[in-house]
Amino acid sequence: MVVKFKVRDPVTWIGTYTVLAALDPAYEGGDRKVLGFAKVGEIDDEGVSKTVLCFYRTICLKLDITGKEPLHFQLKRQVTEECLAEGVEPMYFGMDVTGEGGGTADILKREWSTEFLEVSFGGRASDRMVSDINPRKCYEEYFNRVSELWYQVRRCSERGMIRGMPVEMATEFCSRNYEMRGPLIQVEPKTKMKLRMNRSPDYADMGAVMVELAVVRGLLPSDVVPTKNKFNREWVKFARAMAPRSEYDYETASEP
Repeated sequence: MVVKFKVRDPVTWIGTYTVLAALDPAYEGGDRKVLGFAKVGEIDDEGVSKTVLCFYRTICLKLDITGKEPLHFQLKRQVTEECLAEGVEPMYFGMDVTGEGGGTADILKREWSTEFLEVSFGGRASDRMVSDINPRKCYEEYFNRVSELWYQVRRCSERGMIRGMPVEMATEFCSRNYEMRGPLIQVEPKTKMKLRMNRSPDYADMGAVMVELAVVRGLLPSDVVPTKNKFNREWVKFARAMAPRSEYDYETASEP
């Protein structure tokens, strides 16, 4: 799917674009504090004008646990400095406020702006429609909010609206399992994924915040029909690179 829908491809802009930023503060031990930047605008996709979100820069912020400046304030300072350097306005910044992330959000609201988007991965799914072609409420489709946010990235990818995705993010999105809880879709709990993968999906969580930010701010359209690309054998190379010791037969298997 990553290759089929050009999720990692670069773009050529044909007009102006809006710069966005998203943060996964990840205060749990060993997790990475991922700050990403993306642009949303019009591109020429094989002769067709299309609105896409393109990731173009991702960094892991480093905090000094021995320094005198409290960790939350260190994170706030680095985020605002990076956003200023990239020209990101507060209303086009979003962050995960689940758990300890709320502390950093409070400081940002007090010392920067109250206009940024706070995204919580906890709780039940929202009452928004799943999509323009699926009128069901999200809580009727997804078991919880994190499942809704992750599958929103999938839907946008299938519609050809995601580009420039970093390989770390693509790998994490492809690595999380899911199951059906009755009629509802539930992505694998993060605790189980971390035990299985030996890392947290920090890049993917940041990406989910970024897409939610673009949707909430009305930058991604909801009336685009799914892209119908032909099968692309390049996904085989990607799969081999990510799992070089796998015994799975990528040559004969159908695409994922």
